Parts: sequence; structure tokens; C-alpha cells
Amino acid sequence: MAGQGSPLPLLRSRWIIALACLGLGLLSADALAQESGLRLRLAWGGGESRAWQGTIRLSEGRILEFAPLGLEADTPGSMWLTEQGDLRVVSRSPRTYDGCDITIEAPSQAHIIVEFAGRDGQPLPAVETEISKAARALQQQNLDEQKNRLLIQRLPGDQLPVSYARDSLVFSTGEKFEFSVTPRPVELAPSTTYVLTASLTYARTTDEVSADERELRTNVAGEPEGETPFVIPMPQSEGVYDVRLALYPKRITTPLVKGKAIAERRVQVVVLEQVKTARKTDYLLNPFGSLTGEPTSWESVLEFDPASPRWWEKMIAIPSVAKIPGLTIPGLGQQTYGSGQPKIRPHLDQSLVELAGGAWQAYPLSLTSIGMPHILEVTYPNDLPQTLQVSIVEPNSAGEVTPISVDTGIDVARPATDALGEMRRHKVIFWPQTKSPLVLLANRREDTAAFFGKIRVLAGPRELEAARITPAAPPRLLAASLDRPLLCESFSAPEAVDEATGRSRRDWLTFYLAGKRLVEYLEHTGRNGVVLSVVGEGSSLYPSTVLQPTPQFDGGTFFETGQDPQQKDVVEMLLRMCDRAGIQFIPAARFTTPLPELEGLLRDEKTADARGIVPIGPDGRPVAPRQKSRQGEGRHYNPLDPRVQQAMRNVVQEIAQRYGHHPSFGGVSIQLSTEGFSVLSDDTASLDDATFNRFLDASSLSLRDEGERRFDARLRLVRSADGLRPWQDWRAEQLATLYREMEADIARTHAGAKLYLNTSELFATRQLEQQLRPTLPQTAEVRDPLLVFGLDPQRLATQPNIIIPRPQRLISSPSAGHNLHAQWNQMAQLDALFTRPAAAALHFYAPAPLKLPGFDKQSPFGPDKTHTLFVPPIMPAGDHARQPLVHSLATADVHTLLSGGWTLPMGQEHTLASIIGVYRRLPAETFRTLSLPVGEAASEPLVVRSLTRGNKTWFYLVNDSPWPVNVELEMECPEIFQLDSYAADRPGKLKRQASRSTWTVEVQSYDLVGGELSSGKVKLAAWRATLSEPAEPALQDRIREVQVRAIALREPQPRDVLANPSFELPHEAGRLPGWTHSAGPGITVSIDEMQGYKSASSLHLVSAPVQNAAG
Repeated sequence: MAGQGSPLPLLRSRWIIALACLGLGLLSADALAQESGLRLRLAWGGGESRAWQGTIRLSEGRILEFAPLGLEADTPGSMWLTEQGDLRVVSRSPRTYDGCDITIEAPSQAHIIVEFAGRDGQPLPAVETEISKAARALQQQNLDEQKNRLLIQRLPGDQLPVSYARDSLVFSTGEKFEFSVTPRPVELAPSTTYVLTASLTYARTTDEVSADERELRTNVAGEPEGETPFVIPMPQSEGVYDVRLALYPKRITTPLVKGKAIAERRVQVVVLEQVKTARKTDYLLNPFGSLTGEPTSWESVLEFDPASPRWWEKMIAIPSVAKIPGLTIPGLGQQTYGSGQPKIRPHLDQSLVELAGGAWQAYPLSLTSIGMPHILEVTYPNDLPQTLQVSIVEPNSAGEVTPISVDTGIDVARPATDALGEMRRHKVIFWPQTKSPLVLLANRREDTAAFFGKIRVLAGPRELEAARITPAAPPRLLAASLDRPLLCESFSAPEAVDEATGRSRRDWLTFYLAGKRLVEYLEHTGRNGVVLSVVGEGSSLYPSTVLQPTPQFDGGTFFETGQDPQQKDVVEMLLRMCDRAGIQFIPAARFTTPLPELEGLLRDEKTADARGIVPIGPDGRPVAPRQKSRQGEGRHYNPLDPRVQQAMRNVVQEIAQRYGHHPSFGGVSIQLSTEGFSVLSDDTASLDDATFNRFLDASSLSLRDEGERRFDARLRLVRSADGLRPWQDWRAEQLATLYREMEADIARTHAGAKLYLNTSELFATRQLEQQLRPTLPQTAEVRDPLLVFGLDPQRLATQPNIIIPRPQRLISSPSAGHNLHAQWNQMAQLDALFTRPAAAALHFYAPAPLKLPGFDKQSPFGPDKTHTLFVPPIMPAGDHARQPLVHSLATADVHTLLSGGWTLPMGQEHTLASIIGVYRRLPAETFRTLSLPVGEAASEPLVVRSLTRGNKTWFYLVNDSPWPVNVELEMECPEIFQLDSYAADRPGKLKRQASRSTWTVEVQSYDLVGGELSSGKVKLAAWRATLSEPAEPALQDRIREVQVRAIALREPQPRDVLANPSFELPHEAGRLPGWTHSAGPGITVSIDEMQGYKSASSLHLVSAPVQNAAG
């Protein structure tokens, strides 16, 4: 799963189960404001997996519109309406379940006919169902002998369809919701009066805010006489609300007693204040009960020492711990959950828990303030290298533990000096959903132990306090980045229980709480922007008319209450939240799944020539998806083709046009991936006739062989010395044109909004690994390593609104490739590739996936209800947490800095607070890098930069080393000035002598300090840096290590990894010690004692043709 594939493999299975039960509801994005015609839901499967192909049609009438319900990433574009009003289904890949919602126009006596093909491609018997029966009750029929079935029923809420003239259900406080209802129950009595009620309640409650009702009358045919309009004012309090609709027969004698409703449904809305206030709304914090013991400031609510043999005594006394389902408390001193009994090790004058390689332990917590901000603190020693995962595990509203929770982790590096170690804290912010979550600690290294000490939980006020930062003007951007739409998982947003199915699903309140907590977290940690993936895996976080998104990202449409008459516009909600907070919001898109527009071109028989749309490889065949790709994701299209580029631009245009009016809209980010079609997969991609002929026309090259062997000729040309560079340059210019046009599309809707190109995934590819892997001896310098993907950052360096951040991939120490990526993160050659006047940087913390079947089996929440998958972004611990930001700023004057991963790296924010405060106060203008006078020794790794504007001077110092230094910064100025240090805890000392002043300050390891001077006449003249603690012994040790390795490399010795490498051990016929070989007719294995490599013997293998015994 790392790097590619779905981050929610088991979560998706919940949707599949729900689909089998027909607990789904999804509307076409083309019908956002109008529910008209009879709407039915069809689901099929349940047996053998199959790539379904067939037709859904009506005996009379036509299908007006449809919405796919499949969850595979390649579902978009797999269904379409024919001119006859039939629905064609052609799945790209096998799947266990599939389905769709359809809106039909047909007489009640008509039949719906489903015709699918079997495994052999032959038609299965057609399945027919009367529409009138499906409108009344669920219809089920067998499809084949492989246990696949067809289910048809009316959509939830279709008996009370609503119509409204708006494209989202996100409201401002006090705004009016105008809508109409046209009841369509199965049977209404003719010439009869009914009562239609509309009440506004708090979400997930029956507490009424307001109520209204209307009478309606049916005609002689039992049909309502027109629509019934309602106007409901939205409350003045922010929150999520349910509009509950119900239809009753009118009672003459007892009008106050309505009896049983004929039909019911809900419409859920979210209401936001334009200016944030401090109004208290308890149900938003804890939708499942009242708040108790609310603290007004941070206070400790739980603390224990798991290394103490009697720590259970305190836990036994806590009632909520004893009530954890399945919890059995053993004898004192024993652990409840774990892979084994951990050891206790004395260190730093205290006892620590020692986890063996790969081991884990889980401890129960007891909390009272559900839904409030909490901080989990785990202490660890900073002088013992280790990789420790810290996760918070708790069940959802249905009692199930599903993949991806609040997952964090730390990498503790070897100390840079011989200073005494100390205990540090890993501090994870979370919002508990239950009173008894578990904290799980796992050793992510197999070869070394992990250590931790005391565990403490702090409960905080209702909201996280915003960091006190006065940003500069113009401001630099410091944005959190989520490369997957795991917003709800990151911020523990509670789901709702579907009352009809008992399953846990995401409603508007889930997304509202996630968004609210995201903005709080950004403000609390000093960030002023966020990049969030909103398009990918065949789905989206907004109702799209061009993507045909699946319900993968938004399961709220699955409710049996019909409470989502359209897909939630989560992006609209988030943008409004960011508008009032002054935070930039940048939606991100990942082009890895089919686009309906291009699928239509490929299948349209009227299209004269579709060549060029599909990428063709050197064998003349379409490029196949990589084995590690998630099912449905792949390189479906050729990004060099103008039609493909236009379809991609249409996605970006839709986002920009839909949201560009928001002040917080910061642009669009494209997640470049070789598993998709935003870049090219390699130099041999797109060798089709149309694309290659365009290349030849634009170049001075030509090919004679254009027959059956033309692909061989093209491959030889693009790999030749004369053809490779022109081919790469032409491709790079085509993609550069695409990116320029995307940026122009964005600029037309929001001046100043930018296009961001995220290259972090490209640096996890085999192609770059081969190009950039260090070798001995060092090979020639590699130029333009990204050209293999058709990307040339230098072509876009003069485009100020196209941002290509210099990426750093932060890989945990136990992971393969850690050392390689650590070297790339420091590589000057790559720094130069991304150089531009307003530099940008991207820090991607790669997920470290982990499954713990042992925990699932021991789970107190039930093994059958526990399916864990942890994906923590492992973060450097302590001072090293600052190193990525500091190194980026030391390398270039970075104006834009994005940091994140699949989820946000949490737990070390307190170590970053000081440098974030300095960074945010630096104006986003070009600072000049200062050089020491000629003849003075360079003070590497210290970097000093300054900016003068008007009557002010700004400066900052960057220490890109693991050693603290004392710095003396000399300044010259003809007038007296004041110095304001941005590091509040280190104001430094300013000493004046005539026109020359010296500022002395201590700069910590991997540190950033800076400030402003009250004069524009100040000149920074020189500086001196000295180590503030002895680092020489540690440096000498490192030097000796390098010397020993260098000596060893001069005479490399073969590694003893094989039992019999020289084939010299005694052997018997047919048996070779230390080796396993094939056996069978014609295969002989023997030892050749006449020749060998650095030995006397070698292995001789013979596979002779086997004669036909019958011949």
C-alpha cells in the first residue's frame, strides 16, 4: 500500500456490504437541484467477481439519467446512456459488487430489463421486473449460477422528492432555505387532504429548532395538485441540522395527533457563520451525549507509568476502564494487550518499557470530555535511537474498529554529541470519540528495541488556542498537505449510525467536525494554508459534472433516510471556514482514473480518429497498469494528446469556476504520478502514430520504416544519441504547455491563485532511483532527471504562478530507501533543478503501513469488529524535527512551504513552534544572502540573509547543523535603531559602539532566528559563529568511522551470505549442499571442477529437450 494503492482497503469493504444490502443512495451530479421522475436503485453481484457487461433498459419509456454506485477507481465512464434511452454497462475490471441509481420516465406497467453477459461472454438470461413492484418493495432475482444476484428498489427519500435552486446545501446563518416537495407515495387516496410537515432539528437528534406544515390535496387520480413550497430560515447558530419531512393523512377530529406517517425523509444541511463567534453548541462537540467535566484550560486528566509493576492498581479504580467491552484484567503487573511481556530497563534515572523488535503494547485510557481537544503525551529518551509508533485506537459509532486511526510516529536519531540524554515528549493532539480509547505503541524496527516512559493525557478547552503570530505582509505560505482525503480519520470526526442498517456512515456533521478541527489545528500550529486531495481514486469531495465520481470519498449518500439529495459539497464548506480564518485552501487533484469525457470519445463510433488518446508502448500495445497500482488506477491516457489535455483542463476549470470566488481559494495542486496521466511513465511512453507523427513534424528527424515494424524503429530513434534529447524536449514542452494553460484557467477565476505541481511521488519511482542512486566510483553528473517523465521545471521557472516545490521525502529509518532519500534531500544538484526567485519546498512524510493481526485477535472491541491498518507518517524526533524546514530555508529563500503526507505528521509540533513563528513573520520578498568579507573563513552551515524596504530591515539566520552555535552578527548604521527579535525566548544582546553594533544570540541545532531593525540604513557587515558545546569528540568519531569504511572499500571482501558459494563442499549425486534446483526430465545439475570464479569449481546446469516417449 505504501506509495500507491487505496489507503482504505478494508473501509471500502463496508461500503460493499452496504451495497449488497441496498443501503445506498446516490444522485446524479446533473440533478443537483431537481428530483424528478421515478428513481430506482439497482445493485448486482454478491458471488463470483466479474467484469460486468450488459444493458439495462425499459420495456416502455426511457432512462433519463444515472449515477454509478461502483466503488472501484475505474468506475467513472463505465456506464452511459444510448440514444434509445438504454443504460450500457461495461466494467473495466472484475468486481464483486456494482450498481447504479437511475431516474426513469415510464408508465407504471412497464418492466425494467437487465441483460448481462456470463463468464464466457455469452448472454445470461434476461431478468425482468415490474416497475410498479420495485416502487413498492425490494425485488431480488438470481443472475447466474455463481451466486450473483440482482436487487432493485426505490431510492430512499424518493416518496418525498425535494427541489431547490442551489448547487450545495451549505448555508450562512440566517439564510433562507427555499424548497418544494411533490409527494409521490405508492398510493394516495383521490380527492383527499394530507398534511406535509417540515421540522428543523439539530443533526442526529430530535430536538426541534423550528417547524412548519402545509396542507395538500390530491386530484381524482390520487396525484398531488402541484408542488408544496417551504421556506425555512436557517438558525443564527452555526452547526449541522436535519430538515425532517413527513406526510400524514389529515385528521378532522384530532388534528394534534397525526398518527403514523405515510412517508418520511430528511435533508441534512450545514450552517456556517461568516465571522467566527464563541457560541456554544454542545451537540457539535459530542453528538452522542452531554458534556461532562469540561475544562477551561489544559489540565492533566490521566497519568500512569507503564513501567511500574503496580500501574494497573490505578487503572482498576477507573470505572470506564472496567467497562471496556471484552476487557479482562489479569493479575497486577501483567499487561492486558501486547505481542508479549515487555522488559523494563533502567535509564536516565527512571524505568522505561522496552519493546523488542516488532513488538507492540496497548493501554486503555479513561476520559470524560468526549469530543473535546486532548493531548496524549508519551515520554521517550532522546539518546537511544529507535522508531516508535503511537496510535489511538477506538471504535466508530457502530462499534467497529476500521483502518486508519490517529496514527503518529517518531524516529529518534543517534545523538550528534556526547551530551547526556534526557527524556522528551511526543505530544499528539486528538479528539476522543469514546470514553475508553486505547493507546497503541509499536516498535517499527525489527533489529533494535524501542523505549518509552510515562503516559499522560491532558484535556483542553473547547477549541485549540491559535498561535500568537503577527504575519508579515506579503505573507509567506506555510501549508499543511494531505495527499489523500483522510480528513475525517486525521481529526477523529465521529460518524453517524444509519438507523435502518445499523452501519456507521459519514454525514454532514462528520465532515463539519473534521473541517472545524482542521482549521483549529492549522491556527494552533501557526499554519496559514492547507492542501487537500479532493479528486482521486475515481471519487471527489464535491459534486462534479465532469468526473462522474463514485461514493468512495463521501458515504453520506448511503443513508436510508435519503438525507443527501445530492453529493455533499465538502470543498465549499471548507472554503467558507478558511475564508473567515484567513487560511489559504488549495484543492488537489490526482489524475489516475478514467475521465468520462475521454471514455466517450473512445467508444463513440462517430469519432473519426481516436488514435493518440490511449498511451501506446514500444510493443505497439496500450500501456498496462503496474502491478502495484490500485485496481482501476493507471496510465489510462496519453497526456501529450490535445484531447486528453483538454479533458484534464476541464477538471481544473470546474474546480476553479466553482470555487474561485472565495477569498481563501489559493489555486489547484496536481499530484504528479507515473501511475496516472499527469506526466509520462518513461521515455518509451506515447509512441502511437498520432503523437509520434506530431513529434516528427516538429523536429528535423524522420523515419523511413512506418510499416509493421514502425514501433521498433521509433524505439531505436528515441533511445539513440540523436533522437533522445529532441524527443524529451518536445514532450517536456507539450506538458509545459498543458500546465501553463491550467494556470491560465485558474487565473481567469481568481487573480493570484496558483497552480502547484507536486512531484513527491516521482521521487519514489524506479526511474529516478536508477538515475540518482550514488555509485562508486561516482558516475557523471545526471542532468534533468525529471525529463524521463516529460517534466522540466526550468521551462516553468519564469511562470510566477506555477509552483514546483523542491520535494523532500521523509522516510522512516527502518524503511527501504531511507538512506537514499536522505541523501537526495541534501543533494545540491536537485536543489538547483528547482531554483527560482520565489523558492518553494515540499516535505512529504511517507506513510509506514502496518497490519497487526495479533492486535485484531486480542481486541477488546471484538475480533470480528476489528480490522486495523495503521499508516503513520514517521517524523524525526526532537531537534531533528526542525531539520527539513531549516535545510529548505538554508538552501533557498523559501516563500512557500508545504508539509504533510497521507495524513498530517503530528506529535512534534511543539519543537517546530519557534521556527514557525519566525518564518511566518518574514515578508515574502527576496532576501539577499550575505557573504563574509574576502579572507575570512566561511561559517558554514550558517546562512544569513537580509531585506531592506523603506525604513526597515529584516534579517534571519539559519543553522543547518545538529550543533548549537553562538553567533555574533555585526551591523553598521549611521543612526540608532531598535532590534526586535522574532524568537521571543532568545532576544539576544545588542551592543553598540559608535556606528557599529553587534548582536549576540544563541542559535540551537537546526534552528532559525530572525528579526527586524527599525532602520533602512542598516548594513549587515559580518558574523562569527562558534560551537556553544563541544562537538569535536563526536566529529572525530564520525571521521574515524568514515576512514574505517574507506579503508575497507579498498580491499572488499566477499560477504558470507551463501552456505556453499564456491561449490566446493562434498556433494552426492542429485544433491547440492546449500542450493535448491529444479528437477525433472531432461534437467541435470553437476559440479564443474575445471573452472570457477575465485574458486576451483562452478555449477553446470543442463536442460535438454525431452523426447516424446510415444513417438
